[in-house]
Amino acid sequence: MNFGQALELMKNQKYATRKHYAGYALGVIVPSRDARISEPYFFVGNIETRKRVVWYPMGEDLLAEDWEEAVIPEPKPTVDTEVDGKIYHDGVFCKGCTMGKALAESTQPALEILMDSISEKLPKIIEDAEVNEQAEEAKNSEVVQHLVESATDTNG
Repeated sequence: MNFGQALELMKNQKYATRKHYAGYALGVIVPSRDARISEPYFFVGNIETRKRVVWYPMGEDLLAEDWEEAVIPEPKPTVDTEVDGKIYHDGVFCKGCTMGKALAESTQPALEILMDSISEKLPKIIEDAEVNEQAEEAKNSEVVQHLVESATDTNG
């Protein structure tokens, strides 16, 4: 298929690609009248991640005869699980969703959720501060001890 045929696909909200574009597809966006961008534009996007950027065809692309319709798989659904009121996406804890769900259900006031989150981390923060303070005190006492020893050595 040539670029003109690929363009017709894209104008019909389908995607086109070339063999050497491995994993990427092209499309065209025709903005609505109230969109910030008023002119249609091409984009190239990763088929798996769905991330895309603006694309400008080169002469080689315009003259190529190896265009084909891109097969775009359905997005993989994430596996959402909830354990003890905490929400995980594909096994990764999501604090935003957990807080959002709690707020939506009004099971806990927002401040309480925030305090729970802080209280989980607070013991470690305090422990780290105490260790740092003890280390600083030890360092200072070693410096004082060294100064005292140095002063007594010069007087003796």
